Amino acid sequence: MTTDADQKTRRYPDIGEFKSIENVADSTIDIALADLARQMQGHQKHHANAHVFGVVFAVWQAETARRTNDPNSVIEAFDEFKHRLAARIAAAGLKIAPAGFRNIFDKLNTGAAPRTPTNFLRSLAVAMVEL
Repeated sequence: MTTDADQKTRRYPDIGEFKSIENVADSTIDIALADLARQMQGHQKHHANAHVFGVVFAVWQAETARRTNDPNSVIEAFDEFKHRLAARIAAAGLKIAPAGFRNIFDKLNTGAAPRTPTNFLRSLAVAMVEL
């Protein structure tokens, strides 16, 4: 039988927190990253022997420029979003692991919006962060 004292001193080898962040205003991104940092700091405080890490998913979905038929401008925008997100992560006091953001997928998908056929670029990248 475990006691409350046992629960407080229990050792966890790894503790992870996860955040999915879309391309939105910097203030909204900053709030999510501050929450992530606070959660990670809480784990570190209560489980000093654990390896505490965060995983940030950069989620991008954008309508391609149908008039120009140029999805490359949207693909470049996803790269710019990852760079902007990396800067916001650093500003939150978190460090991105040396591998940086890794694309999970980055492709043009043909889909259909209500009443209007359209193309969407759906992209996802992931990075591990630490305090």
